[in-house]
Amino acid sequence: MPSEITPTIAPVMNEPKTSAEYLTRAWTRLAEQKNQEAEADFLQVIQMDSQPADAYYGLGLALNRAGHKQAARQAFQQAMDLVKANVFADSPRHGTILRNLIQSQIFMLGESGKTE
Repeated sequence: MPSEITPTIAPVMNEPKTSAEYLTRAWTRLAEQKNQEAEADFLQVIQMDSQPADAYYGLGLALNRAGHKQAARQAFQQAMDLVKANVFADSPRHGTILRNLIQSQIFMLGESGKTE
């Protein structure tokens, strides 16, 4: 079964063209612990997408893994601001899930996120 999936994902991984393709590659890279590459892709999505809440959340995860706690907190806050602005009006469940994930990340950063 993985061989059926690979041909579809391979072009996205090599040459993404849309924000959705960059986002897919960013999440894949993050899962592979390729934090710098994931960070670059999340930043590309943020430049391309008008409401990149998911990308800001992913960027926060990548930054946090790299030890950049304050920058991670800022990325999570950007994601939360977009969620609060109701960017997921057509998918309230997605917005609720993302809000909970963001809140848990900000909580886990705690006091350690105040300095780098």
